[in-house]
Amino acid sequence: MKPLIQQTAEKTKNDVKISANYSRSFLFVPSHLKNAFIRVHEWNLPDVLIFDLEDSCPLHLKAIGRQNLTENFDMLTELPSKKLLRINHVSEWDEFNKDLAILSQGAFQGVMLPMIQSAGDLDLTIKEIDEACSGLPEMEIHVLIETPSGLANIEQIASFSPRLVSLCLGSYDLFAAWNADHTADKLFSVKQKLVNTAKAYNLLAIDTPFIDVHDYAGFFRHCKNSLALGMDGSILIHPDHVSILNRQFSITHKEFLEMKETVEKYEGGCAIQNGKFIGPPVIKRIKSEMKKEQLKPRKHHSSLTPKTIKYGLDLENVNIGMIITCPYELTIDDSWITSWHSLIPSGNYIETSRTFAQSAGLKDRIIPFSSILNLTLCMAVEPFSETCLLHLGMEDVRYEAPAYPGDTFNCYILIEDVRNTSDGKRCVVSSQHVLVNQGGERVLSFQRKTLFPRIQTSAQHSPDSSGLSKLIHTKNEAWEISNTAGLFNSGRTSAASYDSGELILHDAMRTIGKSENLAFSTLYRNTHPIHFNYMRFKPEEIIVCGGFVMAIVLGNTMKDFKQVIGQKIHNCSHLNTVTPEDNISSVSYIYNKSVSDKLETIQIVTLGLIEVDPVKNLIEQEWPAEIFSSSTPKPAEFEKLLKDSFPDLFHKVCIHIHWEVTRILED
Repeated sequence: MKPLIQQTAEKTKNDVKISANYSRSFLFVPSHLKNAFIRVHEWNLPDVLIFDLEDSCPLHLKAIGRQNLTENFDMLTELPSKKLLRINHVSEWDEFNKDLAILSQGAFQGVMLPMIQSAGDLDLTIKEIDEACSGLPEMEIHVLIETPSGLANIEQIASFSPRLVSLCLGSYDLFAAWNADHTADKLFSVKQKLVNTAKAYNLLAIDTPFIDVHDYAGFFRHCKNSLALGMDGSILIHPDHVSILNRQFSITHKEFLEMKETVEKYEGGCAIQNGKFIGPPVIKRIKSEMKKEQLKPRKHHSSLTPKTIKYGLDLENVNIGMIITCPYELTIDDSWITSWHSLIPSGNYIETSRTFAQSAGLKDRIIPFSSILNLTLCMAVEPFSETCLLHLGMEDVRYEAPAYPGDTFNCYILIEDVRNTSDGKRCVVSSQHVLVNQGGERVLSFQRKTLFPRIQTSAQHSPDSSGLSKLIHTKNEAWEISNTAGLFNSGRTSAASYDSGELILHDAMRTIGKSENLAFSTLYRNTHPIHFNYMRFKPEEIIVCGGFVMAIVLGNTMKDFKQVIGQKIHNCSHLNTVTPEDNISSVSYIYNKSVSDKLETIQIVTLGLIEVDPVKNLIEQEWPAEIFSSSTPKPAEFEKLLKDSFPDLFHKVCIHIHWEVTRILED
């Protein structure tokens, strides 16, 4: 066998040109079905039509198949798709020679060869084809890898002839020869081997057919998996699959222009371009993608121009002092609280026990702090944060009045400040968010900083004409459940005692899965598509809402901090995003403790960690005190601090929370 370098050089020089179209769809047509020849013009035509005289054509009907091909010669030559003939294996000598007679008529650009075992097998077959078709242009050769010997000798086969265009996988014959179950895990390694060999020898890698032709959801997954593995297309056995596959293996004109711009701006080497890594391997991949067919817009006799409804903060009409009313009014019943507790743990009687709450003088158990906070955050997504780039953090989160099951809530947002960043590319909006109950009473409030795209014009001051200004600017006196006399007669006290300077590694670790993320995004009205739209975003691009992450992180601490009867968040900063299925753990540093009237208030800095089990892996480490500063950290500075002083957590911290809890002391 010739060295690979020499083979590649010869292949480049003598290579048979593939059609201008990017060959993606290879549709088998059983040649004995006369109706197929009648209806082929009605189909969405594939890139490649394979008229079959082998497996799909029964032995006693092969003569009819050849007759159909002969009678429809003129029609075949007019079809715009590339046309191949799948012939019988050379070992089936009589059928093989009859197939060559059909091939020699000149209606086909190439031949699909089944059951090829080795380079010698391929050599003999090509010689017979060339002799039978001596007066015609050289045929393209497409090989089906569908036997154990063919798979074992795949490199010899791939490197044998410069006329070879594709390696096609016939997995069902292969697995039958193995007497093995045709399962995805077993198929994966076979596909990888075929793709790697095809790419090494500059051939198309064509996937095995999807045989459950009416399972369209399954076929979409088949196409997606083929793309992810690096396949160039797939064999098809039903014409309805053609348009689906062609769209999956194509790019839009917009995508082409974006890729073109990336390539044109690339100056060599490795760099960060538009926030993404760019380097020679990335450029090589982009150039390969640019060779794909571009989807053409459909033309209709009666055309409708689509539009989308825009949500989020309107950056062209945002002014300091304007008040935004959220478009939802929600009544929260007990089922919401049950759902919340199923994901976010709490051992605090004030949130879990109606008996305790009423004995302490409250009307009912209260809606959990983290739940009512997320309600306020999520109700603001549609009118405010759906156009944002990043949630930077919150300050001064106060539970101003008790919220009970059965209450109805609305949310208001006050724009306090708008300023463009120093580089002029983005802007930071400072806002105050207030949740109000059915009686017009403030329930929860916080201040927030959010990163948006750049505002082109300076934001003007806008006077409030709605009469809401007084409500939003006037905070309630601090709600102190600790003033309730019945609280101290309950006999329910805090579970553990803590002192200033202690670092607690919480052993709880939780995840928000895809279904939970979708459920809570829907329930709490978090409408931003980046949280749940798997068609628009890749799985690794889906982000769990920052409020849900905060709830998980604080919920992890509650096993150790109960009984908490009051919570307040001084500030928090979102540092790294969390995707569904990520495991989230928590560590807390107690930097201050004060005691009065049988109550203690502990000041805490809690870090949420991504895919780190601190109890198992970091219990023997010495932690730098600097990472537990009570001031709001800037992400870049915080990551540098971690890189230099505690690399175990470099880019592993999702959130930094400075908060406090009030707890009942033991007698």
